[in-house]
Amino acid sequence: MVSVLPRKIWPKNWLFLMESREALCKQLVFQAEIRSMAEMERILGRFLAEQRPHLTAEICQRLLLLLQHSDLDLLDWLSGLAEPPEGVDRALLSWIGRSVEQNRRLGPC
Repeated sequence: MVSVLPRKIWPKNWLFLMESREALCKQLVFQAEIRSMAEMERILGRFLAEQRPHLTAEICQRLLLLLQHSDLDLLDWLSGLAEPPEGVDRALLSWIGRSVEQNRRLGPC
């Protein structure tokens, strides 16, 4: 049963609490497809195409939170040009980074 609290006192991520894994994955794919940088669209699109079967609802939630950062920040963190600040999910960045590196070895899209 869904809580009937007034919206202003719901947790910031209340939507995540009510959605299934599949709904979260769809939301994640949508967020990956509408990035402001084509490079990030390709990186995230390939990552999600490869890893979607392995994503749990919790990982989808963590990825959605990560995607709230700007594309410039994400690209700098993934390329190692900048260190992510405290609170950024470094494990997910590392996972995406490894996927990028594997794809780089395999060649262009």
